[in-house]
Formats: sequence, structure tokens, C-alpha cells
Amino acid sequence: GDVTIPSEIDGYPVVGFGDGLFAGSENITMVAMPGNLVTKMSDIFLDSYDKLTSVTLTGDVTEIPQDAFAGCAALESFIIPDSVTKIGANAFAGCASLENVEISESVTDIGTGAFSGCAAMADGDGYLVIRGVLYGYFGDDNCVTVPDGVSVIDSKAFYGCDALTSVTMPLEILEGNTER
Repeated sequence: GDVTIPSEIDGYPVVGFGDGLFAGSENITMVAMPGNLVTKMSDIFLDSYDKLTSVTLTGDVTEIPQDAFAGCAALESFIIPDSVTKIGANAFAGCASLENVEISESVTDIGTGAFSGCAAMADGDGYLVIRGVLYGYFGDDNCVTVPDGVSVIDSKAFYGCDALTSVTMPLEILEGNTER
């Protein structure tokens, strides 16, 4: 079912919620909530958020915090509000069903591993590239060539690629890559 968390109740602002708020609520598939309340979703749902397919943020929110939606394996799509300027590290890590994330131009900072494990977002060749950053490789080749247009390789881009034996990339990436 759907759950909407209001910005206020009986005239009082909702300023947070406790861990395990939705624990045991196994049928929740969509949550709408004020963006300023975004926190680590697994703390709110505990082990009951494996069916969550959609999240809508309302109001002004400037950041999707670190680990906010990490492990929401059923999450399919997410629209990042125009007010967001930062996506924290591992914010969507492990969201294997996430096919589409709309990132507005206002986002200027995307943390390390923000999209690690988001295999459904990869292109037909298995590469997940957002704004010139390679966030993941989900193909099965053991020798890969970093695609054109990539200028930075996220530190978790090849996480879990145990069969990978060779990566070919332009020299510019090696010379200019910083730790992400």
C-alpha cells in the first residue's frame, strides 16, 4: 500500500521519526514524505522495506543523505527534486531494480558509490555512467574498455567484478582521476 507522511500533524511540524517506524509493515510499496525527513530508510523500515518500489519527496530538500536508500532492492524509479544539490555516498547502493533516476542540474555533488549495485541502470554493454562518471560495470566480460565520455571512475565501479582481469582506459583518466 501507499503511505504519506505529512509535514505537520494537528499544526505541529513533523521533525523526524524513530527507528523501526514501519517495522513489520511488509505491504508498503510507496512512501511520500517531506524531503527534510529523509534518513537511512533501512532504519525506518528495518527488514520490511524490500517491497518499496517508489518514494516521493515533498517540500524543499537539499541533500539525499549517505545510505538513504541503500539496499532498497525493489526501488524502481526516483525523481530527485530540483532543490537537491548533493547525493550522499552509497545513497542508492544496492538498489538493483532502480532503472531510472532523474537528476536535476542543481545536483553538483554525487558521493562515492552513490549508485553502486544499481545494475538495472546500466546500458546494454553493462556500464553505468552518469555525468561522465563510471559508477559501475555489470557485464560479464573479463576484459573491458572504459567507454568514451567517461572522465572519472568511481572507486566502487568494479566492485564485485571478480572475473575482471583487464581494464583499458584513456590515459587522461589515470592522470586526472581523484579518489571518489
